Amino acid sequence: MTQNWVTFLVALLTAVTGLAGAIGGQLVSARRAVKLSTLERQARIEDHDREERRTAYARFLVATRLVGQAVQTVDPAAREPALSALREAAAYVELAGPEGIEGLVTRVTDTAERWVSMARREGPTSAGTQSAHDGYEAALLETRARMRTALGG
Repeated sequence: MTQNWVTFLVALLTAVTGLAGAIGGQLVSARRAVKLSTLERQARIEDHDREERRTAYARFLVATRLVGQAVQTVDPAAREPALSALREAAAYVELAGPEGIEGLVTRVTDTAERWVSMARREGPTSAGTQSAHDGYEAALLETRARMRTALGG
């Protein structure tokens, strides 16, 4: 016949094992939930950053087109607001863009200012203005390529 203490010990071990299994299962479940929550939060942050970068790039590219339109206009007063818009958009790109894009953005703004200055001095169709335009387009092309790469495209 089984002694009472053995029956009690088996019941106690069964209860402890069941309790440990339940607690262990809950711990594993909680750890997975925390890890999943962390991954989801990180993905949301990355999506937000990517969208912010995309918006800054689009703003910058729109401003680059405004500079081109301003150079071609007969009203020289329209040129400075276009350059101001480009400088402002460049600041957003510098904040949202990847490391190293500052130099490219600065090159675009510098060549835009040179282009506008040449157009003001020599007229929009002069050889000097055309040369400045070519430098601007080259800087813009390189910057645009870097932007696409930064966006994963």
